[in-house]
Amino acid sequence: MRKFSNAIYLLYLIDFIIFAGSFFVFNQIFRINMTTTLISSAVLPLTWLYILWLKDFYAFTCEDFIKRIYFLFEGFILGLVFSGTLLLLFNFDKSYLIYLITTTLLSFSVTTVWRSLFYKYTNSLKAEKNILIIGAGHSAQRLAQEITNHPELKLNIVGFVDDDPEKQSYVINGKKVLGTCLDINKIFEENKINFVFLCITGKIKKNVLLELSKVINSNKNFKVLKYTTAYEHITQKTPVKTNTADYFLTLVLHNKKPFYKIIKRLFDIYAASIIAIATLPIMIFVVCSIKYADGGKIFYVQERIGKDGKPFKVYKFRTMVENADKEGMVDKGNTQDNRILPFCTIIRKARFDELPQMFNILKGEMSIVGPRPEFVDFVKEYEQKVPFYKFRHSVTPGWTGWAQINYGHCVNVDDIVEKLRYDFYYIKNRNIFWDLSILIKAVAMALSGRHS
Repeated sequence: MRKFSNAIYLLYLIDFIIFAGSFFVFNQIFRINMTTTLISSAVLPLTWLYILWLKDFYAFTCEDFIKRIYFLFEGFILGLVFSGTLLLLFNFDKSYLIYLITTTLLSFSVTTVWRSLFYKYTNSLKAEKNILIIGAGHSAQRLAQEITNHPELKLNIVGFVDDDPEKQSYVINGKKVLGTCLDINKIFEENKINFVFLCITGKIKKNVLLELSKVINSNKNFKVLKYTTAYEHITQKTPVKTNTADYFLTLVLHNKKPFYKIIKRLFDIYAASIIAIATLPIMIFVVCSIKYADGGKIFYVQERIGKDGKPFKVYKFRTMVENADKEGMVDKGNTQDNRILPFCTIIRKARFDELPQMFNILKGEMSIVGPRPEFVDFVKEYEQKVPFYKFRHSVTPGWTGWAQINYGHCVNVDDIVEKLRYDFYYIKNRNIFWDLSILIKAVAMALSGRHS
C-alpha cells in the first residue's frame, strides 16, 4: 500500500549526491573557500531533502508530470529561502548569493532529469498487487472506485465475492462478482491473490471466516484488511458513514498523547510567532489597503466552534465591504465577488486575511494545524446531518489542516462529509512531523494561489 519502497533509499542517496555535488561544481568558478562550500553543501542539501520529503517526493504518485516538476521547483525555492537566508546572515556577499542561486538551478535541473528516468524505470518494474474484495455493496463499490482513482498504487481488483443472489450479476468498475464465499478457495487457486479486503458492514458471517481460514491454512501468502483499514491506506482518509460509535470512541481515546500535546503547543507558539514577525510588512500593507479602500474597520470578528464544542472569536482582516455577510453567504473561494475591496483579491487568494489568527494560536484557542473551526450555525446543522460530526471537536481547531490542503472549502453537506474524512484521518494519525509537513504545504499553496 502506501509505504516505502526499497528504491526510495536509492532516491535519497542520489538526490543528496546531486545536491552536494552541485556546490563543488561551482566552487572554483565563484572562488568560494572550501569551509563555506562544505557548510553550504551540507545545510542546503539536507534542507532540500527534508522539504521534498514533506512534499511527498519520496513516495510514488501519479500526478501530472508538469505539475510534479513545478512542485519540485517550489521545494527548491523554499529550501533556498529558508537555509539560504540563514547562510547569507553569516557570509553576506554578492558572489556568494549568485553562487547559491546558480547551484540551486543546477541541482533542480539535474534532479528533474534524474527523477524522470528513475520514475520511468521503477514504474515499469513495480508489480501489480491482486485484490479480492469480499462484499459487493456500497462499501465495496466505493473502495473499488478509490482503487481506480489511485493507479500509482498498482492494485488490480481480480473480482468480488458476495452471498447475496441479487448481486451475482453485478459488474463494478469493470470487475465481476466471481461467486459466493464458497468459491473463495477456487478463486485463490486460479489467481495469485495478494490482499483480501473485507467490505462487509456489520458482523462478518461465520461462512466467510471459515472459507478464509481454509485458504490461510493452505499456506497462501496474502494479507486480510478490513474495509476501514484498506480505505485509509489507499486514500489517506477515514470513512465516516460506515464506521460505528466504537470506532470513534477509540479515536478519541487514541488522542490522549500528553507528550505530543506539549510538543505541539510549543510548536504552535514558535511557528505563530515566526509567521507573525515574518509577515508583519504584509499585515501593514493589508491594513493600509483596507483603510485606503473605505476607511472602515480593519478586523472582522467571527464566532466559531473550538475544542470540546466551546465557541470562541476568530480574528481576520476585513477584505469585503462592511456587513457583506448580510447580503448572502460569503464564498471564500470566490475571488470575483463584487463585495471584495479593491486590492484585497490577492490578499484573500493568498490567505493573508487569516494572518491575525496567529493571535488566536498564541492564546491557545487554535493550533497551527488541525480541523478548521466552523460557524456556530453551521455546526448545529452538520451535527444533525453528518454522523459523528461532534468527534471533530475532540482536538484544537487549526489555522490550516489536512482537509484544507487536500479538499479546500465546502459549499454543501456532501463536501462536509468528504472534508470530515480527511479530518478524522488527521486526528487518528497526527504527529509533530506531519504537522510541519502540512504547514509547509499550506504555505506553498497559499503563496502560489492554490489554497482554495
